[in-house]
Amino acid sequence: MKVLTRFAPVLGLLLAACGGAAAPASSPATSTAAPASPAAASSAGVSAKPGVSAAAAASGNPIKIGVIGEYTGPFGVNGNRIADTLDWLLQQDGGQIAGRPVKLIRAEDQAKVDVFQSEAKRLMETEKVDLFIGPINSGVAASAQKWMNDQPTTWVIYEVGTVQYYPGDNAVRSVATSWHHALPALGQYYADQGIKRAVTIGLDYAAGRDFVNGEVKDVLPAGKIELAKQFWVPVGNADFGPIISQIPSGQDVMITGALWAADALRFMQQATDFGLKSKVKVIAFPAAFANDDDDPTALAAGAGMYVYNEMPPPDLPNPDYQKFVAAYKQKFGVNPGYATKAYLSYLQVKQAAEALKGDLSDRKKLIEELRQPVKTPFGTVQFDKCGNAVRSIFFKQIKSVDGKGETSLVKEFGDSSIPCPQPAEWKG
Repeated sequence: MKVLTRFAPVLGLLLAACGGAAAPASSPATSTAAPASPAAASSAGVSAKPGVSAAAAASGNPIKIGVIGEYTGPFGVNGNRIADTLDWLLQQDGGQIAGRPVKLIRAEDQAKVDVFQSEAKRLMETEKVDLFIGPINSGVAASAQKWMNDQPTTWVIYEVGTVQYYPGDNAVRSVATSWHHALPALGQYYADQGIKRAVTIGLDYAAGRDFVNGEVKDVLPAGKIELAKQFWVPVGNADFGPIISQIPSGQDVMITGALWAADALRFMQQATDFGLKSKVKVIAFPAAFANDDDDPTALAAGAGMYVYNEMPPPDLPNPDYQKFVAAYKQKFGVNPGYATKAYLSYLQVKQAAEALKGDLSDRKKLIEELRQPVKTPFGTVQFDKCGNAVRSIFFKQIKSVDGKGETSLVKEFGDSSIPCPQPAEWKG
């Protein structure tokens, strides 16, 4: 995948403003981010984009974006990181996109389908939102997808790794990819490191099953790696000791699967406490392992382990991305990690809104623009005919520096995506 060498406009704004405003705090699930006034936008050096549609400019109404997901519970850290980053990015654009003020409205779905539908319906009917960013939970999205497809509003899905969610004609994925299905080359990479046996540990719900099944069906066979043992744990599993005690030792053994958020933290700590890292050759998990780079103290427990996902490591050798990392770290005190999902989603929405001159009223045109290639400092993200992102995946090692952990680039795998076309029963 081609990596851009210039991405100055957005990064210039980020760097110019990163030291001024206070970092947005994790807000209640129903909080809003108010758009900046024209005067504030002017003082920030952001002017209205030329060519804004007459209807949009005359109305003075804001673009309303519902940010729906979880802000409490197991995925609360992830949801708040996304929403806070969106708030910050909007601030850097003076509170407006394509010459129109923007209002971000958070809604909490509690990881429950009925609450998700109720809250989304409330934002559609009461707030008249133009589009949604979210949800985050794979189980919610997979269960509610028919309902979502029947709604008049557009959905930008920044997460939801399960292949059981298929974007309808009013939805598009942003950074979410099912890279475990598209990386047989990773199995060969493991084999080249001397791996012959694998143990999987997976969260026992939709996305966890999809991730592990992809490993078992596509990744391991590519390296002729034997599946030695397989374990499933519920979300919120407290004790990995019984599992760790059953894992075979050997320098031809690796551990992989699907763990993230609080479960990943507990596993990393317990794996360290039980000396597991010295008993096997490789511990490598796809997806967000301890929120990747935005919890450096916790991540230090996983030093020596590996992770692969679509989030670039902070040492990705790209000058423009390094500027973004510096700006984000100055603002939030941590590396971007999981927040790059919000960054790409924001760029995707902004690019579409500017192409439409601020008029998001035509859903078909909005979806067409949202599915255009998105240029970012870490590559150009394409979208296939099913609305799935096609992009690079980064294989990284967790390293500890002065007691704090961060990931470091090992290898980049390009053009990864969820399989398309979708199953025959999918109606769009």
